[in-house]
Amino acid sequence: MRYGEVRDCNIDYLMEKVYIPAFDVVKNVGTQSVTTGPATLSVGWSAGSPSYTQFPDSRVGGIRIAATSTQIDHLWRVPSSVDKNHPIYFRHHWTAQIGGSTPTVSFNQWYATLSSASSLSAVSPTSALETQIPASTNSGDTDGTAFSYNLTGRGKIAPLATGLSAFQTMQDSVQMLHITIQAVSTNWTIVPMPLWWLGMDIEWTPRHTYGDGSRREARKTESNLGFQEVGASNDY
Repeated sequence: MRYGEVRDCNIDYLMEKVYIPAFDVVKNVGTQSVTTGPATLSVGWSAGSPSYTQFPDSRVGGIRIAATSTQIDHLWRVPSSVDKNHPIYFRHHWTAQIGGSTPTVSFNQWYATLSSASSLSAVSPTSALETQIPASTNSGDTDGTAFSYNLTGRGKIAPLATGLSAFQTMQDSVQMLHITIQAVSTNWTIVPMPLWWLGMDIEWTPRHTYGDGSRREARKTESNLGFQEVGASNDY
């Protein structure tokens, strides 16, 4: 077979997806009780010091957010399979304690690229997603149901237009992304009725062969098992 005869552009990839659960952003133990239940785990060094806590009367938990100034930080190791000629997508999973209305929340997300010798000092990432996370509305009933499981739409880091990394999302020397997430607005008061962040999906077009990557973006799936192509009119 001749050189260059088989290329990524001959293959229809599916979008790769990894889930970052809330527990992965925990830094340390916040409080601990020997009589009333499990320990509260702290996200610690993030702004607002959010914590990983149990949902009331449940056996699961998430990052409790009780103020729109609270931020969540995570270092994500960029996989070698990321095809940097195509966008990287982010989607957040959340729930809220409020019931009797239709809670809506907007998440902002920023990132910073980390390469060898990059500073790891406490500086907040400032690069915004090219497409920010769209506002997300509680999919549960409006008759008092709390803690309904919800997913946002997708935001993305798109390939750069100019510079050394033009037409790529980042330089090949980038090793990690410092990701910061913040619930910037809600249509209810979250001080008495907190919001919980459950985790996030990160999705990308894979590159499995040597060369300059795939000529087309991977097919998007609505679920891990559905294999349903999202229409071209869906901007994510």
